Amino acid sequence: MTALETAATLAQAMQGELTGLFVEDAELLTLAKLPYSTEVRHTGAEIHHLDMPKLEKEIAERSVYARRALERTGSDRQLRWRFRCVRGNVHREVAAAASDVDLICIGHRVGSGYAKSRMGGMAQLVLENNAPVLIAGSPNRPFIGSVAVVFDGTEHARNDIQNAASIARILKSDLTLLFTDAATEDPSQMLDWASSISGQDVNISVVEFKGGHQVSSAGSSVEGPFGLIVCGIDEKGSIPGWLEYLTEVHGCPLLL
Repeated sequence: MTALETAATLAQAMQGELTGLFVEDAELLTLAKLPYSTEVRHTGAEIHHLDMPKLEKEIAERSVYARRALERTGSDRQLRWRFRCVRGNVHREVAAAASDVDLICIGHRVGSGYAKSRMGGMAQLVLENNAPVLIAGSPNRPFIGSVAVVFDGTEHARNDIQNAASIARILKSDLTLLFTDAATEDPSQMLDWASSISGQDVNISVVEFKGGHQVSSAGSSVEGPFGLIVCGIDEKGSIPGWLEYLTEVHGCPLLL
């Protein structure tokens, strides 16, 4: 639901369309066909045999719930929306969807309880399929605060600033340039350049920090919270731990 709210907020700001994808896990349904398959539910410690008809009914009910949530959100925000329900491998279906949309929004964690994975798992999959990914932040807090963009001196870094400036302008937010220790450019010169491409309606500031131990001080040195962090990631690259730390501190979405 947090991912839905985050995606809807950005879609409304950019006058885009909202698409919901519900994947019926084919591997789970195959597992339920096996006579020795059992489950232990969160609500109790009792062991139950997996029942195929019951499982299909529960999945169908969740699909209906998801569609109604999407319809309600789209109607409330006056957004064009559509909903797709497919059956297959969850990761492969998400990867396939990446080629059909401008942006994929996912929750901060994939899985629940002890099955939670680091946020890099599904995000990395989407990036490998050459699609930007928006990772939702804390519930009920999308895009409240400055749009921050990581500047690391790489080839795509200036492009990242241009994208972040466009988003800041649309969201009517401030823009913060986060300079890492890898950047060799002069921060004041980059500030002047960013101001020239952003226009007078976007207030821009610069924060310098090193990606490791000094990131905590960077997270606390900015007045007010971040509403969104933008970072360019190569499809073969990995999401740095300090970037995850920053999104945790500010509870904001992360656009890769």
